[in-house]
Amino acid sequence: MHILMISDIMPYPPISGATLRNYNLLRRLAQQHEVSVVAFAKTEADYEAQSQLSSFCKHVVAVEKHDHHAMDKPGEFFSYLLGAVPPDLRFYHSDRMVSAVQELIAQNAFDVVQIENTFMGRYIEHLPPGLQAHTLITLHDIMSIKMDRMYRLEATLKRRLRLWLYSLMLNRWEPR
Repeated sequence: MHILMISDIMPYPPISGATLRNYNLLRRLAQQHEVSVVAFAKTEADYEAQSQLSSFCKHVVAVEKHDHHAMDKPGEFFSYLLGAVPPDLRFYHSDRMVSAVQELIAQNAFDVVQIENTFMGRYIEHLPPGLQAHTLITLHDIMSIKMDRMYRLEATLKRRLRLWLYSLMLNRWEPR
């Protein structure tokens, strides 16, 4: 099988929860399948990781991750709210990531497209229509529960309100 993983983090070095999981998943799948990965890169080490992953991945594409602030694009913030999509998900949207994924899919016949993490879930909307590959989203956490727990522990009213609203939105969005 030909498998594409779309990730919010470069799965190398395998030193923490998600990188350790994704690295080992790719490495083990590569023993019997052809695997590719498209991931955000934040540091020089993320770009250097491409050579390590290339030893067992057919394609390794690093997409520069830009940090955004809550009100960088207020119109975008409100369009997410009106669309019942948690606004923080927009921080993980990247036109470059969409292009990289679409280009790789156009050039390869993937059997499976696996999207890693809740925050990357909207990329399923950018997969080409008529794609024959099986698609799945792996949720490492149930973010609605995580945000609800954080809201209950938060001391400041402003942050508490934000976390509460976010947990409600995630609770409606995640199952879809």
